[in-house]
Amino acid sequence: MAIYQKLEVAWAENPKVQSVSVNARWLWIAALCYAGRNETDGVIPRGALVSISGFALAPAKRAAAELLDAVLFEDHPLGFLIHDYLNHQRSREQIDSIRQAKKEAGALGGAASVVARGLKQT
Repeated sequence: MAIYQKLEVAWAENPKVQSVSVNARWLWIAALCYAGRNETDGVIPRGALVSISGFALAPAKRAAAELLDAVLFEDHPLGFLIHDYLNHQRSREQIDSIRQAKKEAGALGGAASVVARGLKQT
């Protein structure tokens, strides 16, 4: 199942976003994708900054500090939390629920197809 993140169409014009460097903006976008892909509910481990941003350690730390100062990131025991992440994105629990519903719907559809085509169920 593909997971998509929501990004407000006016994101680039947001005063908080405009207050940070292009590197910090990229880190925020990369963090948003990381959180969705790994279903972290917006938590970004401190150790992931370099790998998700593609920056060396010092520029990654500077970008994260900018995001903290602009309140686009919040401090978290594991590293950082994307501010208001769960107000705009699906939680891990919601994603799991959608997966389960799709799995059950697929099973029902498969069973109905067997009956409709007169095939023998195993």
